Amino acid sequence: SPTGGSVGIGFAIPSNVARNVIAQLKDSGRVSRGMIGVTIQSVGEDIAAGLGLDEASGALVSGVTDGGPAADAGIQEGDVIVSFDGREVADDRTLPRIVAETLAGRTVDVEIIRRGQSRTLQVVVARLPDDALIETDEESPEPSDENIQTSSRLGLTLEPLTGDSRARYRVENNVQGVLVVEVDIDGPAGDKLRPGDVIIEVAQTEVRTPDEVEARIESEIQAGRSAVLLRVNRRGNESYIGVRVVER
Repeated sequence: SPTGGSVGIGFAIPSNVARNVIAQLKDSGRVSRGMIGVTIQSVGEDIAAGLGLDEASGALVSGVTDGGPAADAGIQEGDVIVSFDGREVADDRTLPRIVAETLAGRTVDVEIIRRGQSRTLQVVVARLPDDALIETDEESPEPSDENIQTSSRLGLTLEPLTGDSRARYRVENNVQGVLVVEVDIDGPAGDKLRPGDVIIEVAQTEVRTPDEVEARIESEIQAGRSAVLLRVNRRGNESYIGVRVVER
């Protein structure tokens, strides 16, 4: 502190974490962390409703590394991991800690929820390499007035992906879906999506046109869903977003 006195702030490491680190340092002189090759995110109330889950818990898989342990075991985007090696996965913060503490080379049971059904897969844990991820964000260009369509359920203005729209919003050629060009800030998706986002799935079904987006939303409403699950690509990064639908 500036004066040399205590200001009531302290830092601590959980004893089980410290024991694991000390044991590895004594045995090999280095600390090894486990990894399974997935990108995960939290399961909020809207996402849980979109997936038809009874509660908002677990870790939602938003990406799977090609050739990684999870891919080899059959884990897919959209799966919700609820248990790892017999330990409950309460949220997306719990899973990385459990995986990191698991020794590389071990085969563990991973319980997932896929389209409402529970199943258990076996994953061989790999060693986590040293890596870094840098994310950038840029201003979005003004949308074109051509070929746009409004989704009244979500408060979005959508446009098919074309060569021109890809160039305007810098969307890679390998990304397929429906482009978001305007967002009603007072609408259901006002604080979740932004111009330049690409909706690649609605309710875990691929979409390519604004009409397909609308059709999938209506289908979810007819099935009694209060929220719809979107898979979105933003500047090359994919994630799931749950959006509450509104009555017309």
